[in-house]
Amino acid sequence: MRAALFRYDPPYDFTAKYLLERLFEFMPDSLSMPVTPTLAFWTHVLASKIEATIRSEGEMIGWESDEETVGPRALAAKQSLLGAIPYLLPLDTPEASLYRLVLEHGDFGIHNTTITRQASGEPLMTSLFDWETACICPALLSDPLVAVSSVTRLPEDATLADLEAYNTWASSIMRPLATRLPYERARTFATCGFLCETGVGAIQRRFLVPWARGPRSGCKNLEGALERRGRT
Repeated sequence: MRAALFRYDPPYDFTAKYLLERLFEFMPDSLSMPVTPTLAFWTHVLASKIEATIRSEGEMIGWESDEETVGPRALAAKQSLLGAIPYLLPLDTPEASLYRLVLEHGDFGIHNTTITRQASGEPLMTSLFDWETACICPALLSDPLVAVSSVTRLPEDATLADLEAYNTWASSIMRPLATRLPYERARTFATCGFLCETGVGAIQRRFLVPWARGPRSGCKNLEGALERRGRT
């Protein structure tokens, strides 16, 4: 489902209507270019977003409760950010389609899906919910991450069997994602993982490592959780 969502091309009428609305605060009142899957358009979006966030000197910056206004330092930062855009966005190629419009969920993970079990015993994802952080972004900025490896969402009384089942579901999600994503960078992130050998029957498995925690720390967290459950 994650790979299918990444490959989905939303209709033009949909993207033209919702792209600006889903930029979230702080956003420009309007865009002066039509919505197109091009480097020029997304350069315009980023510049407009920066202009809307850091306005003219003396105007409010941030949330009203912050009671802050734009000063010389903020204006200097604004010019630096605007000048950096051409260096941040790579040139597009027909093969890569880096600026293709993608419907991004924003919080794709097992915790926002319903999953059932097929007759074969394999898990089957049947729905995806909680779209409040969804947006439309270029494929270049689409996040192939699927939240599957964290064990913190399991109940405190989860058993070793619960953890093993959770990891099995994670693997079944990551396997097709790793083979169907069209870009090498995305496939690399999707298959990122380590063989975790626990003290419970020397269980070995591969799993997705959260970027934020770093590869080895994610592995250790899962390994430690399995070991603790095995000892209780």
